[in-house]
Amino acid sequence: MILAACFLLGVLIGAAMLSTADQTATENLSFLFQGFIQNRGSAGFFSSFFSSFSSALLILLISFLSGFSAISTPFIFLIAVYRGLGIGMTAGYLYSNNGLAGIGFFAGVVAPGAVAISLTLIYACKESIRFSMIFLRPLYRPFPGTSALPALKIYLRRYLMFFFILAGASLCDVLVSSMFLWVFGL
Repeated sequence: MILAACFLLGVLIGAAMLSTADQTATENLSFLFQGFIQNRGSAGFFSSFFSSFSSALLILLISFLSGFSAISTPFIFLIAVYRGLGIGMTAGYLYSNNGLAGIGFFAGVVAPGAVAISLTLIYACKESIRFSMIFLRPLYRPFPGTSALPALKIYLRRYLMFFFILAGASLCDVLVSSMFLWVFGL
């Protein structure tokens, strides 16, 4: 629940940041958005899938590796905020430049894939925090002879599951955006 709140906080901050952004930041967002449109509109299916999957996979990898540190819990919360920032900035940019058409584009093209990917990443971050606590606990209350191996096996299995769910969410992202991209003339 706290991770979801961090994500939503990131969405709100990202959307609000656009109101104070300078011309250069707005131009950079415009460049990224045009790249998204070109990639989804003219690139092949596999190129679009790889683009969606690889960006989310990087965040998943960072979350996975953070689980191996006893002191990474605050950083893992920042991962959720970071993901929310990107989505909030995208929504804010679309609204500020395109009004209601931008909101429609966000809701119909961007949000379905973004929500599926974000939920997967939030659950992965939750798992990373849980696993990180295994390494943190002995620092303030040692248990001699305890092993993290059983928890490691579960952690690896769950992250393998997150990997496949993320692939499915990226597939959903590409399919939805390719089906509805043509509806909006942005």
